[in-house]
Amino acid sequence: MTNLQTLTLFVLDTTSKDSAKVNELRGLNNLKGRLEIKGLESLRHCPTEAKHINLMGKPHLHWLQLNWNEPIVDDVNDLKKDDVILRDIVLHSNNIKTLLISGFGGVTMSLVNISTNLDKLGVYNCERLQYLELTPLHVKHISMFILRSLEWIVNDNNNGDNSSTFCASLTEIVLFELPNLKGWCRCSEEEMSKGCCHQFKSLEELRIQFCYNLISIPQHIDIKKIYLSSVTAKILQQAVTHSNVESLTINKILNFKSLSGVLQHLTRVCELSIWNCEEFDPCNDEDGCYSMKWKELTNLKVLTFERIPKMKYLPEGLQHITTLQTLRIKKCVNLTSIPEWATSLQVLDIKDCPKCSIDMI
Repeated sequence: MTNLQTLTLFVLDTTSKDSAKVNELRGLNNLKGRLEIKGLESLRHCPTEAKHINLMGKPHLHWLQLNWNEPIVDDVNDLKKDDVILRDIVLHSNNIKTLLISGFGGVTMSLVNISTNLDKLGVYNCERLQYLELTPLHVKHISMFILRSLEWIVNDNNNGDNSSTFCASLTEIVLFELPNLKGWCRCSEEEMSKGCCHQFKSLEELRIQFCYNLISIPQHIDIKKIYLSSVTAKILQQAVTHSNVESLTINKILNFKSLSGVLQHLTRVCELSIWNCEEFDPCNDEDGCYSMKWKELTNLKVLTFERIPKMKYLPEGLQHITTLQTLRIKKCVNLTSIPEWATSLQVLDIKDCPKCSIDMI
């Protein structure tokens, strides 16, 4: 067995005499590629046994997923046991490039001892997690799913330089269902009013979904792709301001009525999609010229509207965008007409708009 090179799944279970034991991993130092370990909750009776996994002795292992299948429900003292398990597993794991953590039961997750070679980090389904210590890392990709207690991602006011370094290395961020998340970092009130005290200098893609209480995000000048769903209009404003975004998707934005104040930041956008925004009206002309301001999207090639119930007609400014090639409109139940200029586009796709059809043009 010591010559085994491929072991994609290892399941721990202390309830059965015939199940795998953690010390069986100690000598498997020829493992290559990927390894997923399930059942880490079975080590809570003796957390230090986690060191037997011996990642330091497995230099060819580059992808690791750690799963706790059962939450901690009884003993308060158990809250720190998952910290010990995680620490002893990742200690001296210089070879790991991708680390995925699911079901961790602690309140604080510290990855200060992990190798700076880590490229991708994913943290999922950690119900109690409130604090993350990530600042020594230089990861490029980070994803966080279903962390219901997390308020801040970077939570160390006394380590600003390291926090800034951590932020500067990121190229992709995915945040999904973090209902209590307030911001990236715990900034002062003055810094918070400006957005955030850090910057994403290398960020290319940002996806945020179901983060209803998010109030600030760092600046990201060179970002190329943004997807926002179930966040506030304030976050939309912060996301596009001073950015060079080329692809923008807006879905279920709270209190979102128009793109006024946003359009001027979208001059490099090539693809724009707006979905499921009940209050949004692309022709909301409160300032008298909003409908024409759409012509400021001078690089727009693909435009999609879907489930926009207040849209009755298209903004006048769209006809002046010479780069526009594709227009898709779906399930806009109150759309009544399509202007003749739209028929000259390379692609005009209208579906499930009962008051309007291509035949009416």
